[in-house]
Amino acid sequence: MDGQLVKSVKQFIFIALAALGFMANLQAQRCVVCDLGITAGGYLMTDRITGEQKPVCKTCALLSARCYLCGLPVKNNFTQLPDGRVLCARDSKGVVLSEDEANQVCIETRNELNRLFSGFPPFPATNLSITVVDKIHMEQLFQRPGFERQCPSIFGYAQSRPDEEGELKHSIHLLGGLPKARMMAVCAHEMTHAWLNEQLPPDRFVSRDAIEGFCELVSYKLMAHLGEEQEQQVIKANYYTRGQIALLRQADDTYGFYTIVQWMKSGLDGRLSGSDLDRIRMVGFQQRQSTFAETISFPQQGLKKSASAKRMSSSAVWKSGATRRSSKSKAPRKKRS
Repeated sequence: MDGQLVKSVKQFIFIALAALGFMANLQAQRCVVCDLGITAGGYLMTDRITGEQKPVCKTCALLSARCYLCGLPVKNNFTQLPDGRVLCARDSKGVVLSEDEANQVCIETRNELNRLFSGFPPFPATNLSITVVDKIHMEQLFQRPGFERQCPSIFGYAQSRPDEEGELKHSIHLLGGLPKARMMAVCAHEMTHAWLNEQLPPDRFVSRDAIEGFCELVSYKLMAHLGEEQEQQVIKANYYTRGQIALLRQADDTYGFYTIVQWMKSGLDGRLSGSDLDRIRMVGFQQRQSTFAETISFPQQGLKKSASAKRMSSSAVWKSGATRRSSKSKAPRKKRS
């Protein structure tokens, strides 16, 4: 019993000393908000931009105004946008506010995407429009019937509709007040939705989570290509694809992006499963001169398809047992985080 008591006392002393050391270290720092020394205690708050813990004094921690991007309290030299959002002095630098700026960012994004994925059909250009909206407009949109099942972030959304001649027209709406890198990531995600609406066969069913995951994968690969580590971390920390982005990243490393695109077009499944990721190599199709469906397994990354497989692929009509909306109906839409 005495031994247990001594052990408990030692643990208490250790915890107390650690707490005192933490408070002493905190008081030796300056508040990141008011830039004054912390003398009466404070808190460590997470900067959502850098992921770092920042010291904040008790007074500033009570401030109700918080930066829309980093989440820290704001007191001096902040910028308030017309829709009520607040940006701290650091995060207000370099944000995209005007439609002209957003269009230039999106043109740059599309050019980078076409370079990065040069072996695939180009991303939409002449049949696509870009609009910058505020937070109020974006929130109102997702309160409308039909949008309640879209992805939960409100950085952007895209819609694809056929015109009178049956050609798809895409409109992308982006939330203003985002840093350039974040807007490029969002724009890449939304452009991928438009690209999918042009490339997926009408009868191919892909789950909403897998579609969102694929759009996030394209955005992630673009951010990696541009060296935007922070945006890569944001995408990896996003859980709204219910694990599909993690599986798609794993599949990209194992089988390559080409295999993923073929699965999106004609896979046997509507979503990926971590228990049997190799099924991403299985695609179903029906040859034009045949009445039965066949299955082929694409080789892993770095291996070449046989000549017969190449001929079969080029003459195949992709099919699936599930049903997808006709390309001439309003395409499913989303928004990204």
